Amino acid sequence: MYLRRLIIVILMILAGSFLIGKTFDIRYKKRWEYFFFTKPEEAVYGKENYDILFFGNSKIHSGLNPFYIDSVTKMSSYNFAVGSAEEQEMKMLATAYLDNHNPPKFVVIGVDNSMLIKYNILKERFVYLYYLQNDTIKKFMQQNGFATSLIKAAPFLKYSFFDEYNRPSHFTGKEKINGHFYKGFFNPFTELSADTTTITRQFYKTLPQAETINDTSAAMLRQTVELFQSKGTKVVFLYTPVKKIRKGGLLSERDSFFIKLENTYNIPVLYTDTSTLFEQKYFVDDYHLNKPGSRILSILVAEFIKKLH
Repeated sequence: MYLRRLIIVILMILAGSFLIGKTFDIRYKKRWEYFFFTKPEEAVYGKENYDILFFGNSKIHSGLNPFYIDSVTKMSSYNFAVGSAEEQEMKMLATAYLDNHNPPKFVVIGVDNSMLIKYNILKERFVYLYYLQNDTIKKFMQQNGFATSLIKAAPFLKYSFFDEYNRPSHFTGKEKINGHFYKGFFNPFTELSADTTTITRQFYKTLPQAETINDTSAAMLRQTVELFQSKGTKVVFLYTPVKKIRKGGLLSERDSFFIKLENTYNIPVLYTDTSTLFEQKYFVDDYHLNKPGSRILSILVAEFIKKLH
């Protein structure tokens, strides 16, 4: 009698937990759809085989608009860059995409010094806990300390891993942001900026910089390049625009690393960080472009790819 009651209570608790978990899933996905969920959704479930893929952090996320890329190249592209992404997340998304799609003709990687540090951003990317049915994502998340097998069996348990910032977001509505969303691209800054513009709202999280190169991060970046090249994909490095152009000076250890990588793997490079096309009015801060600036950058990249094709 008591055992039967215990079993019934346990089943009721589990059923309630699964139901609450499903409700949380809907609300969390609704809250962060455009910022994070579109990328793994496309990598795991997307049906289109793209000709061009873009990877990097927020400078690529808000800087390369596939609309202009496709218009100029007459090919199809998708922006897989994610704000504050580093080399580990980039390799995970790239591998997950290749698990389910034909290799692209081109991959453009936004070169950034933050790729060479060890920040372990995946420890904060709870969005990927919704995609543990993909073996690649499961492997990477397990390596970052998540009990992936347990979460996969009982999905509601993933919320026990959420931090104090993400937990309350289940109870907030979908944030209304005026901006442009298109095939992974997102830019909320639609107007030209004055030289004295001060951004009062932070959309982009910047990873901490480091003076020395982390060997694991450097190796993973090489592995991503090798992964695409082994599939016959042409890898392109892009140095994104900066508000204050560096003139001369000694190369840092990180600069030297990228130059060596480019030479070793015969990677074509597009340098827009020294371009005079990007006036101050096209920036929202020292590194991120507004939508008019992203149009210029996108066309430059498209024309560069078109010449390589």
